[in-house]
Amino acid sequence: MSSSLLDLATLALIVSPTIATSSYDLIYKFDKSNFFQNFSFYSDPDPTNGFVQYLDYDIAHQAGLAKISSGNVYLGVDHTNTYTTGGRPSTRVMSNIHFDQGLLIADIAHMPGNACGTWPAFWTTGPNWPADGEIDIIEGINKQTATQVALHTLDSCDITTPASELAGELTATACSTDVGSGCTVQGTEGSFGDAFNELGGGVYAMELTSDAIKVWFFSRANIPNCIISGHPDTSAFGTPMAVFQGSCNFEKVFTNQQIIFNTDFCGDWAGHSYASSCSLSGGLSALSSCEAFVGANPSAFTETYWEIVSIALYQKGSAAVSSVAPTPTATSAPTTAPATAPPLTGSVLPTSSPVRSTPWTRPSSQPVAPSSGSGSGSGSTTNGSAARVSPAKTLVFLRELSL
Repeated sequence: MSSSLLDLATLALIVSPTIATSSYDLIYKFDKSNFFQNFSFYSDPDPTNGFVQYLDYDIAHQAGLAKISSGNVYLGVDHTNTYTTGGRPSTRVMSNIHFDQGLLIADIAHMPGNACGTWPAFWTTGPNWPADGEIDIIEGINKQTATQVALHTLDSCDITTPASELAGELTATACSTDVGSGCTVQGTEGSFGDAFNELGGGVYAMELTSDAIKVWFFSRANIPNCIISGHPDTSAFGTPMAVFQGSCNFEKVFTNQQIIFNTDFCGDWAGHSYASSCSLSGGLSALSSCEAFVGANPSAFTETYWEIVSIALYQKGSAAVSSVAPTPTATSAPTTAPATAPPLTGSVLPTSSPVRSTPWTRPSSQPVAPSSGSGSGSGSTTNGSAARVSPAKTLVFLRELSL
């Protein structure tokens, strides 16, 4: 063999491992066929003090708030009844899988539209909050028109990304939970609420590596072909909407991430910031005005729902491809909805699930997010035995559903 051929062979040996690990491989994909078997429903009291009652799967399913609609996953809120106490029924789900790094791609046909009192979020965090970190990919309140992307960390992590490297606007650089709102990027117009839905929805992509966390948003008409084909190449994505680079190792600070969708009402952010875009009720504070409006105006929330086409997780250097999580939890559920969903009533719902996933509570030593910041559901998870509500209480509510 000539020396030139030997040089080429040597070069191939050097380069080939890099090429082999530079592309992303599909690890998990969740859609209408398996979403409800691979996500657990949270039904404890809201850790961010919202005027909301998160339902377990059985009740949400029977009420038509968790179902397959138009071939997509539907996660909604009650938009029929009035509530003076307890909060408006809603849904909050978390994935049964965890991941440390990779590329998370969410194809979303519809997100909760703009309405006073709403606080929807698509985010990730680990079971040990805030030590595992929190990544808020889609989050906003009330009549906001662009998403606020945010990171929350236990220890100091300061962002130094130049403005030229992101399409959004870096509005806060300190990620530690000590500052409440975390480090934030104001997203581009059309990335949230009604504006997002008017574009036919779109795709969000979040890449977590040791060097950075990046978030892209693509409207329905501008989704890259490499995403459509199932072979995403971040070099073809263009300028990210949000880029977080700085003083911390992101791969170590953000671990054991679970995928979460929820729709909250009022609470620590939407409630205390209510007056910035919504009218106060006579003599009431912003928070009380928010709760009064949310409780009394069900028709305001007909567009307050998530319609998810698919969620896909890609990682580098892995040949494993699966569309189903390896071990569904006790909250695994069928994917079909009742032919006719019985209506919810205006009574107070149970605040615990008959069989629930790991409970979430905010550590007492951690401050709640201030009104100027995010924190969609910040709270810790601790392992514990499944809690059950009184069978009699559950039967009473199910009887009300059938009326």
